[in-house]
Amino acid sequence: MNTRLLFTLMGMLIELLNPSMAGKIALPVAHELNTLENHVCGQRRGYFPFDLATRIVGGVEAYPGEFPWQVSLQVLRKKPVEHDIEKNPSSSYHICGASVISSDYILTAAHCVKDFSKDKLVVIAGDHNILQFEGPEQASRLLNVKIHENYNPQSFEADIALLELASPLFLDGNRVAPICLPSTSKASKSVAVASGWGTLEQYGSLPNVLYQVALPIMPTESCQAMYNTVDYGAGDFIQKGMLCAGYKDGGRDSCQGDSGGPLACKQSDGTYTLCGIVSWGFGCAQPNLPGVYTDVFYYMDWIRANSL
Repeated sequence: MNTRLLFTLMGMLIELLNPSMAGKIALPVAHELNTLENHVCGQRRGYFPFDLATRIVGGVEAYPGEFPWQVSLQVLRKKPVEHDIEKNPSSSYHICGASVISSDYILTAAHCVKDFSKDKLVVIAGDHNILQFEGPEQASRLLNVKIHENYNPQSFEADIALLELASPLFLDGNRVAPICLPSTSKASKSVAVASGWGTLEQYGSLPNVLYQVALPIMPTESCQAMYNTVDYGAGDFIQKGMLCAGYKDGGRDSCQGDSGGPLACKQSDGTYTLCGIVSWGFGCAQPNLPGVYTDVFYYMDWIRANSL
């Protein structure tokens, strides 16, 4: 039976989880999503311009703080070392990526959270090496998990979830800052970059540090046509609310463990917009099988309606 390989580590989880730990209390900041414009969003930090031809799979290590909106979604272990989760990487472990959109809200993929209660999850912002405490990390437990009501685990339609934090993040504008949300479907999607702590090859090992890979956005029709030419058989794999990114020849892609993380598109003013959420694909970096992402703009009404 043909199955779609999710870019997540759910199948690798082997430990039961402890819901008893309280979230970290951060400095108070503005809470409402509609005040997001009052914060500087989408500012990529301290990087050198990337080349779409350079060789996540086929990616390169990010600079610490380069993607301040990047979040690691983690599962608590049975016996956390101590109260301050972010100071003890061994107290939880990475399963998916996610994105900061405000001090109180995080966006990720529905398939990352559908099998967990909110008490079993923690988000770590400001991280680079997920196996070491470096100082800028901020941890928060979850107050609420909202999965899109139309999420379909078979087709991966509406693969989006909104996480409300129990303790707001301190948006320091350096290691922790929001990514911009798309205000129009015409937002530039010509240059995109995916980031995450996912495997560097299909079924490969996980990196300790954050990786990035540059990917071109692919027309939906071309993406659907590619999927219809492979041995999985014809079908309407690419649904409304999805977008594709990758190369016809493969070689560069998001992979297991990157699920829920950002596909960030560079705008004409140099800022980055969250145009996609890592969702699904057949394998990783395979020819004629680009990665498929949740189209964030398609769900903007839902995001705003559930984050006030």
